[in-house]
Amino acid sequence: MDSFSRTEEVSWFSRIIESIKGVLIGLLLFLISFPLLFWNEGRAVERARNLAAGREAVVEASATAVDASQEGKLVHLTGPAAAVGEVADGELGPSAAGALRLRRVVEMFQWSERRETSTSSNTGGSQTRRTTYTYRTEWSSSPVDSSRFERPAGHFNPPMSFRSQSFDAPSVTVGARALTPELIQQVDNFSPLAVDLSSAVGLSRFGLPIHPHEQGFFLGTSPGAPSVGDYRVRWESAAAGPVSVLAAQHGNTFASWRSESGNTLEPNLEVGARTAAEMFSTLETNNALLTWVLRFVGWLFMFLGILSIVRPLVVVADVLPFAGSIVGAGASLVAFLVASPLSLLTVAIGWIFYRPVLGIGLTVVAVGIAVVAGKKIAEKGRAANAQRQAQRQGQPAAPQAAGFAAQLSGQVGPAQPMAGGWGAPPSPPQGPGGWGPPPGSQ
Repeated sequence: MDSFSRTEEVSWFSRIIESIKGVLIGLLLFLISFPLLFWNEGRAVERARNLAAGREAVVEASATAVDASQEGKLVHLTGPAAAVGEVADGELGPSAAGALRLRRVVEMFQWSERRETSTSSNTGGSQTRRTTYTYRTEWSSSPVDSSRFERPAGHFNPPMSFRSQSFDAPSVTVGARALTPELIQQVDNFSPLAVDLSSAVGLSRFGLPIHPHEQGFFLGTSPGAPSVGDYRVRWESAAAGPVSVLAAQHGNTFASWRSESGNTLEPNLEVGARTAAEMFSTLETNNALLTWVLRFVGWLFMFLGILSIVRPLVVVADVLPFAGSIVGAGASLVAFLVASPLSLLTVAIGWIFYRPVLGIGLTVVAVGIAVVAGKKIAEKGRAANAQRQAQRQGQPAAPQAAGFAAQLSGQVGPAQPMAGGWGAPPSPPQGPGGWGPPPGSQ
């Protein structure tokens, strides 16, 4: 492993230009977030409706016989999956008798680059950026392009001669029915496959020494001290066994289901014996998870978009580093307080369009958050104005207000309880210059 650092000074004007360019990206992210959030709600509702319709329409079917009366219907069945023909890695040679699928896993020892940047703001608005580039060797299943490194010299990665790949049996049956390629690819019960070197004849064409290693092979000089360009390769197989299918019956195979009212459902397979209810529960859980992930992505796009739009203000304030920090924190708070209700409001509009009852409830929550956020921002603004006014007059805001109240109480005086009750006027002052007669004149 080795590393080096590079330090650069970025002028305040250059930072302003960068931030203005970022405004365009921010606007794009901000505008994308609205259709993304709205589309996601429509997708989620449509998916939920399709799954609900499928729950109502599904019928149990037999794996051992095809019932013609169930043609086109959504069926659920469980049965033993068996491969017809042998699945093999045609490029390198290994095969797995009786397996439904075969997977080759290839890794190459390569250089990788990591970048870490730290920044510090200077008085006047410039910024010092220190970037540290760290290079280390590691195993990776995908090629790393070393030509993109900041310092390619001494960190060259050769191209990968072969990569990971999956292979499926020519045909897979479940009793009297045949699985489609789409269903076969949903089989995922992979486990390590023992392979003899004599069956992996294709490895010799890469011109590297071959050593048995762990559950596969090492291609290189020394497994204990790998060099850049060495390989590790192993194979995994998905064994035959019981599977559960949820799909429309199409002859002796399967297809996507479509109801008379237009609801649709793609073919689904799970390894093992699973009931129709369990399979639908899995699909519903996946739909909910995807919905929340896309909601977060939409909110994040909006949040980052707003931050990018107001970034020039932060850079302007960064002429004084402490002021830039304050404005930056305020920009993040504003972005959060704006993005959150706007995201909720967009989701609510989507629900109003697709499911009005819940949508109206979300709208109320979004409006409530917006009102609270507006009050908080207004309160902070009034407090800041009061503080600035007090500083201009040379005294803190709170003591000034207290002095003003004391002056009023000294001029008017507290109300005194009298025969007429509270609120009667005080007695007039006595003595010379007063409103009443002097003492002792009566």
